[in-house]
Amino acid sequence: METKLRHRFRLIRILENRLFASDCEIESNILVNPLSDHQEIHIHLSAMKLWLDEFVDGCIAFTPDSDVNTNWTDSVENTVMLTPTEPKDHIILALIHAKLCTIGANSVKILKTHFFADTGHGFSSSLSGPADEWLPSMSEWIGPRHFHSEPWWFRSDCSTIDLQPNPNDDLSNIPDLGGSLVDMIKANFNVDEFNDDSNNKTKMADIIKPTFKPRLVDND
Repeated sequence: METKLRHRFRLIRILENRLFASDCEIESNILVNPLSDHQEIHIHLSAMKLWLDEFVDGCIAFTPDSDVNTNWTDSVENTVMLTPTEPKDHIILALIHAKLCTIGANSVKILKTHFFADTGHGFSSSLSGPADEWLPSMSEWIGPRHFHSEPWWFRSDCSTIDLQPNPNDDLSNIPDLGGSLVDMIKANFNVDEFNDDSNNKTKMADIIKPTFKPRLVDND
């Protein structure tokens, strides 16, 4: 039996000095661990959907290498997604695939993700297996000095950015770029509702998004 996760979202991207708004959809082939507790599987799947709903839908995606002055993003409430290169379809696919794989942990395995966008001129992209070869390591992404051990796409928190430390910053004082998605779901998980097939929904509390704005990476 094959299980799929489908999700639609709106994405705003800066590509070659222009803003592009796209209606996007992902379809992920998933495999649930038969040894995992059913509640844990439900929690991890809910965490994936929470991230897509609250932190990807409507976000503004751009690379720190962009020539566009992105200071204007400080004045809007949209989530900012920093991408290692220009946020073209295959890069967005790799980032989402990697993040969902990380959120799934040992309970839900993402076998393959397919990405569609209405600005893709009829083309789509798909990715199977690990996304490592498409995405940089933390040192390649931020530099030899960094707060987190892994880039945001390999962390199970709700983050979509990384910060570059200043020369005098204490690297042990790690900035909070967003809490654990699984913990957010667990904090609001109702076992009775989960066991009630007629009302199998998890009521979410208000989502508090981090207020950090990206500190652009200087490749020099």
